[in-house]
Amino acid sequence: MPAHLDHPPYTSPMCGTPWIIAPEIYHGWVSWFSGDATDLLPTEPVEKARRYVKLMGGREKVFAEAERAFFAEDYQFAAELTQLLVRVDNLDWDARYLKAAALRARGYGEINTIARAWYLNGANELEGKVNTRMLLGMGQRVVAGTLPPGELLQSWRYQVDAEKAGATWLQLGFEFLNADSGAVQEQFHVTLRNSILEVVEAPLPDGLPRVRLTIAQLRSVLAGKPAGTDIGDEERLQELLGYLDREPANFSLHVR
Repeated sequence: MPAHLDHPPYTSPMCGTPWIIAPEIYHGWVSWFSGDATDLLPTEPVEKARRYVKLMGGREKVFAEAERAFFAEDYQFAAELTQLLVRVDNLDWDARYLKAAALRARGYGEINTIARAWYLNGANELEGKVNTRMLLGMGQRVVAGTLPPGELLQSWRYQVDAEKAGATWLQLGFEFLNADSGAVQEQFHVTLRNSILEVVEAPLPDGLPRVRLTIAQLRSVLAGKPAGTDIGDEERLQELLGYLDREPANFSLHVR
């Protein structure tokens, strides 16, 4: 940054840095591609890593070069080389530990809080210190336990299991009751069609299958517990829930 524009603490790179923000703004590297058409439809990462390692003479040569780069304090290149090995074999623990050490070294030298967190948490993940499945499940339960009715139903849109749902057409109305008065507070028309879930807040038409319940009762049903009272067409509700993938898959950012 030019000296005449550098006015600490306001320009200190704590929550953003020029090397992150500039590409995002001027090159569209976030959520799109680099601008080189080669990157529009790249080779699948694991296959690409496998080919690179083969071209470079095999796993042992790549690992030896990564070690040399690490001890020469070229931590970035060491991480890039071991990234190839980890992609080829997720259980290559020597490569994982070396990549973790490289990321941790980069993290300790980084003053940007976000980048530092990425480096250090990535190292922990590579070393097996982060239980991603547990964290994802915990996050999902917290979200399900705090969202208001409409947002909770909307979150189901991203959980539809397309293979299970297929061409199923299913409609269900939701009438959410006030926990104290029992009066209907909100109504939602939920439609599952062609593996797409549509949630519309609107008065429910006559004849539409529906459930009448409080948000607490819905959370009980989601947890596999009885609703406690007659809530209406619970059979159809269970059918709808059966088309959702509510078990978080184990997802790793650095071991893939």
